[in-house]
Amino acid sequence: MRSLALQNVFANLGWDEVRLPAPVFKGDTIYSRSEVLEKRESRSRPDVGIVTAESKGYNQDGKTVITFVRTVMVYKRDHAPKVRRATDTDGQGV
Repeated sequence: MRSLALQNVFANLGWDEVRLPAPVFKGDTIYSRSEVLEKRESRSRPDVGIVTAESKGYNQDGKTVITFVRTVMVYKRDHAPKVRRATDTDGQGV
């Protein structure tokens, strides 16, 4: 079974301030959180905007293993192309 999903990122514009303060080992479980720092309209494309977010990755012990600031170009609401994606093994989607 396949599901219909929207893909919102149009382009990755760059990563800044990448830090790897702790190692990651085989078997670790990594969790992440992101906070939007800034958003603005694209000057050249009316159907997209520019978003800058700070992301942090944590291992299963809550220790920070990566931090970075990422800037992406994203489709505005109702402007993303519809893309088919495969579902995962339990049929609930990916």
